[in-house]
Amino acid sequence: MTVVDSDPNVGVGVEIPSGPASPLTFTPPVRTILPLARYAQIIGINPVQFMGGSAPTYFLDSGCTDRWRQYDWQEEERVSRDALAREIQRAERDIANQLGYWPGLVWVINDHELYPKYHRRELTALYGHTPQGLYKGVSLDWGKFVQGGTRAISFIDNASVSGGQLAYSDEDSDGFSETATITMPVSITDPYEVGIFYTGYGGDERYEIRPVRSKTISGGTLTVTIDSWLLFRPELLAALPGSSSSSLDINAENSASYVPDVDVYRVYNDPEDQCTLYWDGAPGVYCSSCSGSGCPDCDPNTQIACTSARNPDEGIVVVMPASSYDSGTFTVGTFCTGREPDRLIANYQSGLLATPHGNSTYEVPHELALAITYIATARLSRPLCTDCENVRQREEELKRDLSIVQRGDIGEVHFVTKEVMTCPFGTRYGELEAWRIVKGRKSVGDFRVRVALA
Repeated sequence: MTVVDSDPNVGVGVEIPSGPASPLTFTPPVRTILPLARYAQIIGINPVQFMGGSAPTYFLDSGCTDRWRQYDWQEEERVSRDALAREIQRAERDIANQLGYWPGLVWVINDHELYPKYHRRELTALYGHTPQGLYKGVSLDWGKFVQGGTRAISFIDNASVSGGQLAYSDEDSDGFSETATITMPVSITDPYEVGIFYTGYGGDERYEIRPVRSKTISGGTLTVTIDSWLLFRPELLAALPGSSSSSLDINAENSASYVPDVDVYRVYNDPEDQCTLYWDGAPGVYCSSCSGSGCPDCDPNTQIACTSARNPDEGIVVVMPASSYDSGTFTVGTFCTGREPDRLIANYQSGLLATPHGNSTYEVPHELALAITYIATARLSRPLCTDCENVRQREEELKRDLSIVQRGDIGEVHFVTKEVMTCPFGTRYGELEAWRIVKGRKSVGDFRVRVALA
């Protein structure tokens, strides 16, 4: 890509390499349900600075001069996006454990479950039916069941500046190209299945560029708009700090700082591998085929199965044995051994399906996005910023440990309440605020209690 920079003194930046990004220069980011850019918006961090960019012509440094880095080793004084992502990921799991479902759409792989048995364990059922003649229900690990299957991708096309499918533009005519637009013909019709990825990573979900402003498909043409600063070249994000951390600042006013192309994939649910049934072999101390060292004769019997929602909010599904699968259709049959299986392994898609901004992307609901943000911020071991006063004040408030008895400014004593000591997330103020949000969902019944089915 040709370097276009009318003023070489605008912004401090690392050396910009030519050609496409190399997959070897960018350590895989941590995949979170809540996009990092959404976190920055909630906390109130300048989005360009959050991505390590510098654009002094349009974003004055009067309030904050800090630039975020991708990794902790690039700058020791502040937290990195990578460390933040790990705390966000932990917060998401903590919230999911309380609610019984994930705060956003995920694929759950290898969910091991025991097949529900008749209450008299010495008896063996044959057909997997209830007394009403229905298939038995199986309680999965997570609620908000959507559909059985695994994540699948198919390459649509590469969108490049040179090919005219990717364009950077200045929509508000202020001189800064804040918008990236992808336009290309597609054969699919569901914009929710479109994913934008850094080039050269094979559609790996860790390299997906999120969030997008909008995705639409009309008349066979896909149109996607993204904030341009989310498309800084990955090798610039992962550059070595050199003699000064400021050398890592990315010149956001230089067109060469942005990727010249992106990969567009269809990301969808593949229903083929929904469930596998297992019959464990009879116990024994000796096998005539392998003398106990392991062989196919010792392996459990298996059979494919399909799943169907019975109570999707509670994660209860029915599992139907199948004899074959062909082009999206299972042929439902009977158990291959003539009796019910001992256990099963399920793959499925589950989680909250929320689209608060109507941009054809499933997103975390706002109140749960706040809860994730509060917990992650409260647990950070390094500061978010060093000179952003408004961010620092919010951070200090969320990190305040409420289990420590303090005396107020006018002499009053702050007592530790039962709510603080019983908070499952921790005793910091941000963790307590997140628990209040989660409790709010539980108080109206929007949570899951897992039960054992027989």
